[in-house]
Amino acid sequence: MKDFLALTEEFTPMIHHIIRSLSIYKNKEEYFQVGLIALWESLGNFNEEYGQFSNYAYT
Repeated sequence: MKDFLALTEEFTPMIHHIIRSLSIYKNKEEYFQVGLIALWESLGNFNEEYGQFSNYAYT
């Protein structure tokens, strides 16, 4: 699996998209950090046998 820095660069647009879709306008930086923590946790829990990481990370 990729290192976390490369994964962060790849999924930053997705995190921002989710923040916008939830109509979050205050404390965006905090919610972005929460998104990065969730990405970190999903990297640790991901099992390649079940599919692509992008689908798993989005959910």
